[in-house]
Amino acid sequence: MNKIVILGDIHGRNIWKSIIEKENPDKVIFMGDYFDSFIITSIEQLNNFRDIINFKRNSEREVILLYGNHDHHYMRVGETYSGYQAPMQFDFENELRQCIRENLIQIAYTYDDLLFTHAGVSTVWLDKWLPETTMETLVNDLNELLLYQPKAFNFAGFDPYGNSQISSPIWIRMTSLLRSNRNQPIKKTYRQVVGHTQVNEINLNHYSKNLGGRYFMVDALNARQYLIYENNEFRIGTI
Repeated sequence: MNKIVILGDIHGRNIWKSIIEKENPDKVIFMGDYFDSFIITSIEQLNNFRDIINFKRNSEREVILLYGNHDHHYMRVGETYSGYQAPMQFDFENELRQCIRENLIQIAYTYDDLLFTHAGVSTVWLDKWLPETTMETLVNDLNELLLYQPKAFNFAGFDPYGNSQISSPIWIRMTSLLRSNRNQPIKKTYRQVVGHTQVNEINLNHYSKNLGGRYFMVDALNARQYLIYENNEFRIGTI
């Protein structure tokens, strides 16, 4: 038995501590976006991220930290997004770069047939940046791309919300992800679990009926919800 807790976008919240204490999971997956809150102070966001890193370093559990767009714009990639905190640039960047050097943070992770990224992997984006990748090498190729070509994950497309099929795995929205991957091997190989787009609730019935059971949206910490994967089944956790 392997109980996995999947946490949506953090944005400075420390609710993850209570969730882990309640659920006592074997594995924890953070979906990214550790920074940029309009209600939590910058120093609290920084300290919370440091707590997450220490948790990964010191926990007996397996802890996966994914990388989001609200982390990316602190990496001097030539662009910033809504919520950017200029006074914290040095501190946030320093923490993130140390994490990347130590391989503590990554773009993608797989477990069973589940593919976890911050926003989702688009075939259109893959054709541009990783045309030689295969379903077997996909995760490793994505994680190496962050190390060697981080600007590959920059904002792309004309929609200011990021709703474009060429958008990266830290930016794409569900509508474009569905269009991009229709009848493609990635859809047949993986069920994708994503954060990035806040939802009012995690609705497994909706994901089954409307998304074909191939996509699951988990950015619901604002509603105090998270996803649990255990015994090959999903269920919703609430705190």
